[in-house]
Amino acid sequence: MMLDWYAFWHFVIIIAYLYAAILIYFFRKSKNLKINIDINAKDLFFTLAMFVILMVLLFIVKSFGLLESHTIEISTLKLILIITYLIIIVAPVEEALFRGVIAFWLVKKTNIFLGWIISAIVFGLAHLPNGALGANLLDWNWKLALIAGVSGLFFGITYLKTKSIINPILLHGLSITIWVLFFEVP
Repeated sequence: MMLDWYAFWHFVIIIAYLYAAILIYFFRKSKNLKINIDINAKDLFFTLAMFVILMVLLFIVKSFGLLESHTIEISTLKLILIITYLIIIVAPVEEALFRGVIAFWLVKKTNIFLGWIISAIVFGLAHLPNGALGANLLDWNWKLALIAGVSGLFFGITYLKTKSIINPILLHGLSITIWVLFFEVP
């Protein structure tokens, strides 16, 4: 029986999210890390501005032919379930892990600029196998990794500016929804 790479990758992701949630819980307890969940109108406006900038960049990349849009040929219910999964599970866990833990740790070990840059690069690299055609590195999704890395910079800037993890979660959720609707179904 042939291994379905895509199904295997999603299984690995779900296990990684469970592990990340446990890691975040224990890391926060041991380091007494507070993840701020405050939200206000000024921060929401900033988050929306970051979303617009990200979408303009995505449009520019698409206009140079580096990305192709597609029509989704799945049921509305499946599409709603995918987007709900991405917004409710993926965005919060990824933001808590990459901005709340990894970037926090890197900033303490290096400096604020280098910590956030490395965190964005790691975030991009974590997206390499998503949508991969196989286990070979050449078959991995380099375009998505680059887009995720750049997006990770925007998520990090949003976290730094607003001092709340909720805003990058919202930005991540909005961005991934647009990605799924117009570019790629995970």
